[in-house]
Amino acid sequence: MHSLDETGVTALLDHERAHGDRLPVVQLLEARLSRLRAGARPSDGLPDDEPSVGAAPAGGSPVDPSTSGPAMNPPSQGDPTNPAQPR
Repeated sequence: MHSLDETGVTALLDHERAHGDRLPVVQLLEARLSRLRAGARPSDGLPDDEPSVGAAPAGGSPVDPSTSGPAMNPPSQGDPTNPAQPR
């Protein structure tokens, strides 16, 4: 989106309003359009101060076997020791 000029952002905003009309997307496009009208120039990509979507967290993933959830109970079908199973 940062590489689009005012015409491109306007076309994208019109398309979004006609189809999805998702408020966060409309607000983002309106904000970008106002920055372009105030003198911002299209760029080759994201600015350095804007976070990238989907970037890996620093230090790796905090998930390991010690942080996993409790073991799942087996399904009640065919388990005669399960009190929830109708007999």
